[in-house]
Amino acid sequence: MVHVIVKRVKMEMFDHWSQSDFRVSHIDPLEHILVGGDKRLERFIEEFRHLHRISLANDRIANFLGLYADSRQLLIFTEYLPNGSLKDKIMNNNINENTAIHYFND
Repeated sequence: MVHVIVKRVKMEMFDHWSQSDFRVSHIDPLEHILVGGDKRLERFIEEFRHLHRISLANDRIANFLGLYADSRQLLIFTEYLPNGSLKDKIMNNNINENTAIHYFND
């Protein structure tokens, strides 16, 4: 069983998009994309697709499971990491470079 966490993207990143009325169309079970809209948002979604493919191919990266977007919010669904992410460890414990590399090479 995969546990899922949802991260809300701040809509200020897509200022023009958040002030406009766009439609959402379903692409597949894991992805949603906006029809018409801001280039920044389109680039963001394309980056997400790339990360999704990488995460499925690499056991050391938390799986990116999908996106949901409507006119008010953009949500990212990822695999839950009960012990936290490498970023969490760096931010909270100030680990050194050798320890960070160890997480990727084990």
